[in-house]
Amino acid sequence: MINPKGKEFPLELWSTVSSGFSSLGSKAEWRIKQNGGKADPIALIVRYNVSEDPATPTKITSYLVVSKISTDGICVTDIVKPGKDANQQARGLADAVADKTCLNHGGEPAESSPPRSLTGTITGFECGDNCYLSIRDQQGADHTGLCAAPLCDDWNNAAAIPDSLKGKRPLSPSAMANNTTPAATQWA
Repeated sequence: MINPKGKEFPLELWSTVSSGFSSLGSKAEWRIKQNGGKADPIALIVRYNVSEDPATPTKITSYLVVSKISTDGICVTDIVKPGKDANQQARGLADAVADKTCLNHGGEPAESSPPRSLTGTITGFECGDNCYLSIRDQQGADHTGLCAAPLCDDWNNAAAIPDSLKGKRPLSPSAMANNTTPAATQWA
């Protein structure tokens, strides 16, 4: 997240919530506190969809992640597992976020955290309810994850990867969901 002064605060969902292939839900909920007629944001709730079991990559666990917004920084404070009252639970946690401690790096700026990426060769792309990208890393291990980076949008809509890119290697970080890859990715 970026505060109004332009300072970045990584939520580190990859290391804070789950390291499985992931994507954010399409909505975010801001929780606010009225302060003299002004609405100040105090928390943000986002849905974090994760494929945690490599044996069944199509099984997605959907967490609600609560992040505190304060003058000191922005950080994850709570992770709500799927359940009947998960939305209400997340809202209650968000509204009481002021005195909570951070689950991640204590709101340190993004420049202190290394970027997360996967370098390898594309070995497949399959679509069903969602589209999944398969990559073989430099050590020969295969990884399959939800294809959620911007460059996947056209592929997801067409439910196919261009034949010209099969077997190619991205020259920038992976297009899997736990990364943010620019649309102008170059391929080798």
